[in-house]
Amino acid sequence: MAINIITSKIGDSVRTEDVNRLYLELCRKRIFTITPGVPVNFHVLSDTTEGYDEGINIIPFVEDEDITNPKFHMIKFFDEMKFQSDTNVIWDVNLQPLDLCQQITLNGFPEAGDVKEADDYVTDMDLETAREIRDNMLPFIQLPTKWYNDGSAGTVNDWFIKYNGNDCRGLYQTFLKDPKGIQEKYNNLAEFIENEFKGVMLPTQPGIFSPYYVNNKEKNDDLSQQWEENVRPYFPESWSAPGGEEEAPYIEWEHEYRDMSKQVKFLYFNTNNGTELPESDRYLLLWFL
Repeated sequence: MAINIITSKIGDSVRTEDVNRLYLELCRKRIFTITPGVPVNFHVLSDTTEGYDEGINIIPFVEDEDITNPKFHMIKFFDEMKFQSDTNVIWDVNLQPLDLCQQITLNGFPEAGDVKEADDYVTDMDLETAREIRDNMLPFIQLPTKWYNDGSAGTVNDWFIKYNGNDCRGLYQTFLKDPKGIQEKYNNLAEFIENEFKGVMLPTQPGIFSPYYVNNKEKNDDLSQQWEENVRPYFPESWSAPGGEEEAPYIEWEHEYRDMSKQVKFLYFNTNNGTELPESDRYLLLWFL
């Protein structure tokens, strides 16, 4: 039993430097060392073998003529035989782990039908729902719950997709039945999963996964306003940052010691399809890179 973190570098919008940055940040957060009894592996589906840190496992990318939307290249990992006994996380290369990211990343994940372990994720599950999950051996999957409005469809993002073994192979099988139609209907994996998954989508707490627009202060200030409207009302019940300051805003630009609310455990760098490099943003460079 292991945990596999799987990211991708396909095309020019992602660089090997981006993959190395993510891997090294996970190393700094001790993701690969704090669970000695459970190995944690880092993989990249890549169109190149050059320039990677020695700790990264490279999965060679093979062109699939049925996939026209790059967002769907990772779908095959829902039915990957070599990961079938493991907990797996499909992780967007631009999702930066922050302090206290370890629990969500490394926590045990329920196997299909395992209502008892699912209690850690859904504490108010009713008896009828629990019975349906158990009797039908329904699988589980977890994606970041969106707390903000960016004009896109759906209520979840595909920056972080956690699932157990090949419990979610049905998603890949559904895709294979009509890859062209699926890609015409859905813009990304998040939309596809939200509408086609036959199982239980586990929620994430408000604000845990949050976006940051690289080199766009106006959009980030708008996120701060949405935080006040959509996240803060859930405090203190959903506050999950011991030692942090619950009253802090989403982003502090000029504070003497604050930067981002400690409720945020994962920060997604919106690079505008790779046109805005994270290291070109002074705020990110100072506090998060």
